[in-house]
Amino acid sequence: MDTLGQDRGFTKDERRFILNTIAKFRDIWEAEQRDNLTRDRDDRLTYARPERDGEGEAEAAEDDDQDNADCIADIERQIEEHMLQIQDEIEEERKDFVMKELRL
Repeated sequence: MDTLGQDRGFTKDERRFILNTIAKFRDIWEAEQRDNLTRDRDDRLTYARPERDGEGEAEAAEDDDQDNADCIADIERQIEEHMLQIQDEIEEERKDFVMKELRL
């Protein structure tokens, strides 16, 4: 806690007020973030699994399994692409480091 240049301390009531305000802000912030994440997750699931009209339960379950497998495969592909990109960057950094080292 800072008095912003005032040459004084905080009273117990001021400290309690500040700490309570911070705790309330934290609680509100965390609740808001949790709500946002839940809403984002629900929206993503809604877009990933459009409503099915007239399909049987078995067909819907098979489609869900296939959707999940496709989603997992897509995520794994993205991870592999990112790892290859990072690997190329790391190799370039290593080459630059070795070249600088050889120059010395």
